[in-house]
Amino acid sequence: MNKLPVVPIVIALLIILGGIFIYSNSFPDTSNNSINVLDEMAESGEKSKNQEEAVAEPEPVAEPEPVAEPEPVAEPEQKCPFGQVLIGDKCELTVLEGNIEIIMDNYKFKPAVIKIKKGSTITWRNQDTQLDGGGGGVGWHDVTSEDGLFKSIEMGFDAGFSHKFEQVGEFNYKCNPHPFMTGTIIVVD
Repeated sequence: MNKLPVVPIVIALLIILGGIFIYSNSFPDTSNNSINVLDEMAESGEKSKNQEEAVAEPEPVAEPEPVAEPEPVAEPEQKCPFGQVLIGDKCELTVLEGNIEIIMDNYKFKPAVIKIKKGSTITWRNQDTQLDGGGGGVGWHDVTSEDGLFKSIEMGFDAGFSHKFEQVGEFNYKCNPHPFMTGTIIVVD
């Protein structure tokens, strides 16, 4: 909102009022009353209506603009890793069955924990492009259960190993040359 400058308005009003006063006094007055009244007012310090000081009108107060309600922000949809489902706000393991593949990539088993139905077959497949064997590193992965139930051969890129789980239980496994790579198979009826 533009604010009008107060000083120029007051000056303009005084000029207009002064002009009106001069104009009204330019006609001869047949009665001496008006001159006497003006003289008396001047002596007493009073001002006539024409001489009153202009009072600036208060500036209008701007009404605040209505505040728009913010649009509701959609929560990002939570996605669960393979072999898990969203229950409430947590990812929980779901029971898979049949032929299931676990990928070895970036020095990790994906998924690292999986729940399967008894009689299902897991195939581990090496998709780790980070393995080059350079610098004294080992250029392969393997899969070995901690209880000795299964052990793969050395697997280079794109090689795989399968095992059918006929027993109920929890089976932990690792990659021997990379022991930080671990996983768990949970087998249920």
